[in-house]
Amino acid sequence: MTGTERACANCDAPLSGPYCTRCGQQDRETEQALGPFLLEFLTGVVSFDSRVWRTVGPLLLKPGGVTAQYLEGRRARYVPPARLYLFVSLLYFLLLAWLSPGPILELGAGVESNGQRVAAEAEELLDRLPDAFAPLVPGLARAAADPAGFRRSVIQGIPYLMFLLVPFFGALVHLLHRGRRRYYLSHLLFAVHFHVVVFLLLIVALVLERTGMTLLDDASALIRLALPVHLFLSLRSVYGGRWWVVAVRTVALSLLYLMALGVVLAWLVVFLLL
Repeated sequence: MTGTERACANCDAPLSGPYCTRCGQQDRETEQALGPFLLEFLTGVVSFDSRVWRTVGPLLLKPGGVTAQYLEGRRARYVPPARLYLFVSLLYFLLLAWLSPGPILELGAGVESNGQRVAAEAEELLDRLPDAFAPLVPGLARAAADPAGFRRSVIQGIPYLMFLLVPFFGALVHLLHRGRRRYYLSHLLFAVHFHVVVFLLLIVALVLERTGMTLLDDASALIRLALPVHLFLSLRSVYGGRWWVVAVRTVALSLLYLMALGVVLAWLVVFLLL
C-alpha cells in the first residue's frame, strides 16, 4: 500500500470509499472541530427523523407492509426494529407518567386522618383473607393507603414485562405458522413491529383522553377496535392464507396473548406486594 492510499483505522484494510468494506467502520477524523461535529450530529438526527416517519406511517396504514419489506431485504429506508421499539415504548411511558393525574399533595390534619382511616379499613378487610394471602397483607395495606404510589410502581414495572411478552408473542406466531418454514427471528420481527403499533395506538389514545380532543367517551375503544383488525391484516399480508384461517389465527393469538398479559401483570402485582 502506497503512502497516498488510506487504510481503515480499525482493521487496516485499504479504503476505497467513506466506509470500510471489511468491517464497515466509517472513515472519519477522530479529532475534529465543534462545527463539523455538530453538523454530523444534526445530519444523523434528521436522517433518523425522516426514517421514523417513513417507518411509522406504513406500519400504521399498511399493516404488515414494513415487515414484509424487511423480510425481502429492503431495510435501508426503515428504522431498525429494536431501535424503533425502544424509542416508541420509551415515548409512551414518558407521556404516561407526564399526562397521568398524580396524587394531590395537601398538608393538614384532615389528610393525615383520612389516610389513617383508609389504612385501618384496609387492614380490617385484609384480616378476613385466607392464611395463604398472609405474606401479601402488609403490601396490600400499603397499596390501600397509597394507591397512587402503588399505581406508579406498576406502571414503572410494565416496560420490563413487555420485554418478556414481545418474544413470547413471536413464539406464538411461530407456533401458529409452523408450516411456513421460517426461522424464529422472522416471527420475532413481526412481533416487534406489531408491538410498535400497539404503543403508537396507546400514545394516540392517551393523548386524546388526557386532552379531551376526542369524540369517543372512552378513547381506549379505539385500541380495542383497531388492534384486532390491524393484527388480522398484518398476518394476512406477511403470511397469507384464506381469510377465515387468518381470522382463526388472529382470535387464537389474541386470546393466548391476553392470557399471558394477565398472568405477567398478576405476577408483577404480587411481586410489588411482597
